[in-house]
Amino acid sequence: MTAIHGRFTRAQMLLDRGALVDIGDKEGCTALHIAAAHGHELLISVLLNVGADPSRKGQGGRTGMHLAALSGYVECCRKLLQVQVELDARDDAGRTCLHLCAYKGNAECLDLLISSGANFNLVDSFGRLPLHYAASQAHYQCVYTLVSVGSSVILEDSTGCTALHYAATADVDGKCVEYLLKRKADTSALDRQGYSVLHYAASGSTISSSLKKDFFN
Repeated sequence: MTAIHGRFTRAQMLLDRGALVDIGDKEGCTALHIAAAHGHELLISVLLNVGADPSRKGQGGRTGMHLAALSGYVECCRKLLQVQVELDARDDAGRTCLHLCAYKGNAECLDLLISSGANFNLVDSFGRLPLHYAASQAHYQCVYTLVSVGSSVILEDSTGCTALHYAATADVDGKCVEYLLKRKADTSALDRQGYSVLHYAASGSTISSSLKKDFFN
């Protein structure tokens, strides 16, 4: 409860009186997971100082860094980086914190993770790069950063889709699509069902809603 509400002084009082720092809830999440998910960087410091395990995995196989990155809490990520967490740890779907950050579109957090050594070339269990996730939500700044540092614009995931397929479903103003085209994205690529990027653009709203279920269910 102190982690949910960020009551770091009360948390310290409980810890001083013998509270176990790495006890998990019914989903396996510790106070550190919860503090990271809610953006309480001061409480994270308290928990780490008494030995909270930053590598412990909770719901979905996610660490505190996964949850901080998913919510875009940059300062929480900085705190966890100070204890040298494994940036490329994978959750149960093979996703790293960079995949989750790219999906949510926090450009500052993405920059921090990449500059700290997160591997932008790792694919998850569906064969998707962080770029696929950024493109699926039309997060232009994240797409721009990932492509600029060398992420592949032509890599196909397990469904045969490139980042351009996903951008075509969600990119209302066309900035992501335009940028990917300038970086030599393949307009002729077909997915496993034979659909082109133009098909995806034409059916955008329908495909986009199904993608969200596929990505995080």
